[in-house]
Amino acid sequence: MYAGISRLVSRFGIDPRAFSLMPFGGAGPMMACYLARAMHMREVLVPLTPGVLSALGGLVADVKNDFVRIIYGDLSADSLPHLG
Repeated sequence: MYAGISRLVSRFGIDPRAFSLMPFGGAGPMMACYLARAMHMREVLVPLTPGVLSALGGLVADVKNDFVRIIYGDLSADSLPHLG
């Protein structure tokens, strides 16, 4: 979490001390104080139902399907046309 936030902060030149941290999801509120301390943030605002906010994000996100097919065989130049 720290690496992700610090990357965004440095990319956009934002001072995290000017913001409040609002964690959500299952483990977000448990780690929020440690993260806020590391980022020198003064305030943590935890929603009453942080899991519901996480579920809402799942509802409004774009649907994406990943399909995976496993093929067992020898890898050689002759087998490459059959992989597609």
